Amino acid sequence: MGINVVIQWSVPEGREADVDQALLVISDHIASAHPGIGACRVFRQFAGGEPHRAYQWFEEYESLSALEAETMTEECDRVWQSIRDLEIPGTRRQSIWTDVGKAAWFSR
Repeated sequence: MGINVVIQWSVPEGREADVDQALLVISDHIASAHPGIGACRVFRQFAGGEPHRAYQWFEEYESLSALEAETMTEECDRVWQSIRDLEIPGTRRQSIWTDVGKAAWFSR
């Protein structure tokens, strides 16, 4: 069973380029320093009920034990700080999701 850490936040309109740059730094850090994270994905809200612009970040782990084996470092905190600096206060949410419905997934 796969595990995803999902982080959601919103930033003011017009800050998308700043977020895009910060996300590349975070992704590079994870790719080089966190082998237990199998994949990272990010989505930006185009329309909907969340304050604009809303983002969802997904970190995929093979299992709960793989997630527990990863440790947060000072470097992790440093690379995420640029996102925290841009966030609209009160919009950050973090949760853990399982892919129990994976049997119903498909791609074309």
